[in-house]
Order: sequence, then C-alpha cells, then structure tokens
Amino acid sequence: MNNPIKITVFGRDHELKSEIYSQALETFNIALAMSVGVTSKSNEDAIGAAAVNSEIVVALADGHWGRDASELAISKAVELLHSDVRPSRDSETRARLFALFEQINTELYNMAVAAPGAATPETTLIVCHIQEASSGKYLYWSSFGDSYLFLLRKEQFKQLNTLNSFWLGYLSKLSENADTRSILMKFLSDEARYVGVPSGLETGIEKIEPGDLIFLCTDGLIGSDREPERTVLEAIKDILVSDQPLLPKAEKAIASALHRGEIDNISCVITQVS
Repeated sequence: MNNPIKITVFGRDHELKSEIYSQALETFNIALAMSVGVTSKSNEDAIGAAAVNSEIVVALADGHWGRDASELAISKAVELLHSDVRPSRDSETRARLFALFEQINTELYNMAVAAPGAATPETTLIVCHIQEASSGKYLYWSSFGDSYLFLLRKEQFKQLNTLNSFWLGYLSKLSENADTRSILMKFLSDEARYVGVPSGLETGIEKIEPGDLIFLCTDGLIGSDREPERTVLEAIKDILVSDQPLLPKAEKAIASALHRGEIDNISCVITQVS
C-alpha cells in the first residue's frame, strides 16, 4: 500500500438533532463518530484520519464562530500523510506538527483580516501521528484549545493534554509573542513541550504498546472544558474497555453525552494500537 487512505467528516453534513454519525477504517483500527447534540444548531466539529502502511494520523477540531476553521484544520491534518513523504525521524515528525499548527493559525488570521468586518472563525485542534521505529511504536501529538486527548492502557485512563481557553485563529495570532511562550521538553517522559506557534501549543511523545487505545473528543462529549467529572470519565472508560469493536465504542461514547442532554457538538476518534 503506497497511497494513504483518508477520511474527513465535517459537521455541516451531520446536523439532525440527536443523530449519531459514525465511520471506520477497520483495517487500521480507527473509528470516528459525531453528533450535533440534542438541540438544533450548527455543527462546527470536524474529524479526520489518514493511514498508510504502519503510519496513522488522526485529528479532531472543535470550531468556534463558524465551520471554516475546523474544516481547514482537519483537511490540512490528514494531508500530513501523502505518498511522497516517507516515514520521518523523531525530530522531523515534531517539526511537521509544529509547522502544521503554524500554517493553520496564520491562514485563519489572514482570513480574519482580509476584509473589514470579516468573520473570525477559530478552532481547537488535536493531531496524533503514530509511527513505528526500531525501538517500537510512538505517538507524537500536538494539541491546542479545549478538546481532550486520552490514552487507555489496560485499566489506566490518562489524559495526555491540558486545556487552554482560546483557540487557533485571530486572537492566537495576536498573542504569539506573549510571555506564556516557554519550552518544557523532556524526551519520552510524561512532560509535554509547550511551544509558541501561538502561545499554548502543547506537544508530547508517548511510547505506545499493542492494545493501547488513543481517544480524542471534543468538550461536548465530556460535558466540560475544564475539570471533567469523575463519573463521566468512568463511564467513558467502561465503554472503551468493553469487549466490542471500535465503531460501537465510538457510537456509545457519543450516545452517553446525548443521554446526559448535551447541547454542544459531540465528536470523538478512537484508534487502537496493533
């Protein structure tokens, strides 16, 4: 297999109240699911995946004030894998993720200042790049905004990223020289790297094992963009550890938020390490 298989799912196509839309790349152990929520509103979420050989990219974006930002972010994220780019070394992978966020942020800023009174859509974004090296498989991830990234290993359900209260786009570009820009990098540890593409971009590396589940979701699924409730996290964990295929797990995770009456857009992506 030389050419990537790609999926992009945009919220604009899935706006029926309480409907769950789902899709899978079963060969690569990837499932995606989405719902607008329990009220009729615009669905500004976007999710995507790409896979070729042993490399996988999954991405999730929660748009704010318009769909353009999340759709742009996911479209560019799935293009990280294409036929003329071979598997890269660690530093190259991180550099490509860094450049991706910079490109998206700059393009959104340029859209916002293109004309007086132009719309200023912004977005959260999480991108996960899985690739294999001689020493094992690694997850390279980058996150910006208030969407969630978790790793489930056996019975341990760990949130990898932290959240911040603004998003890629106009305001982030204006703040790119803020004092919050810092670097806290420790290779292959639990510490993450904060780099100032805009201030607050967070990246990390995890060595992953067969059976690990990587779970991305928007704050609509958790019901909070701050500290998630323990009961909600336990319910999601129970779904993820259950003995069933990935697609029903993704659908049940969305259904759990709908059952709570979640009015925000709800999306998730699950991939299992083989």
